[in-house]
Amino acid sequence: MADENWIVCVNRADTSPGHRHITHAGTGSDPDQASAIWTIAQVRARLNAGERFYTVSFSNGIEADVEPFDCSCGVETIRSNPDAAADNNLDRLRECGRTRMPSSSRQA
Repeated sequence: MADENWIVCVNRADTSPGHRHITHAGTGSDPDQASAIWTIAQVRARLNAGERFYTVSFSNGIEADVEPFDCSCGVETIRSNPDAAADNNLDRLRECGRTRMPSSSRQA
């Protein structure tokens, strides 16, 4: 079975005025504290290797899978699959605080 990673927070940066992209995703089992912070390149590599990344709705527990996404501006990023629960969208997640990076054995 492939590893599964619950994304509990994200960091974003402006790529151009008024246009932002996720730069890092925090994963873990506690929605209030990420246990690892991944670059988007690492997340995309692990997704392509068969790992699962997902978000969870806090209002109803619905999970949304995360997938690689190539923005029309040229940035390679990620997005959550659309569903009926707005609060499991990556854009709705809190900013990550300071946490540790994944171990070197898990980095892409």
